[in-house]
Amino acid sequence: MWASISLCARAYSTADVQYFIKHIGEIVLDELEALMDHAIALSQSARNAAIGRWHRLIESPGYLRHITNGQVETVGVDYWDPFIIDQAHGLLRRQQPLSAVRVVGECLGRHPQITNDALIFWRIRCLIESGTFAYSGSLDSMRDCSIRLPSELL
Repeated sequence: MWASISLCARAYSTADVQYFIKHIGEIVLDELEALMDHAIALSQSARNAAIGRWHRLIESPGYLRHITNGQVETVGVDYWDPFIIDQAHGLLRRQQPLSAVRVVGECLGRHPQITNDALIFWRIRCLIESGTFAYSGSLDSMRDCSIRLPSELL
């Protein structure tokens, strides 16, 4: 995967513009096909190793994957929680209450891994349920939800 991302950056970079592509999802689908001209075939041993890693992943219990040292591994659903709490506390020191969408955006922008906003907002709701944060508004929409520290932490 990492090789394909660096290949994308090389294929689309020009003298005027240098592209830094974090993940394959940043490439428009119509342009992805053009990269096949730059594809490098895997050796049979590399292919077998990739297939073995894939089988280990699908057999591992869990729902969330994370890249560590260039390898995909299964992590617990609460993997993002410490990072979310850290980002939220940094923002909440300056402003309370704070829109949940602001915390979601901060997490998306600052974490080196790519995820989606729905996962982060789901974890924020879980942290609210556990008492880590208090909220006002609606838990149905990150735009309509504001979070703050619980009153006993103020």
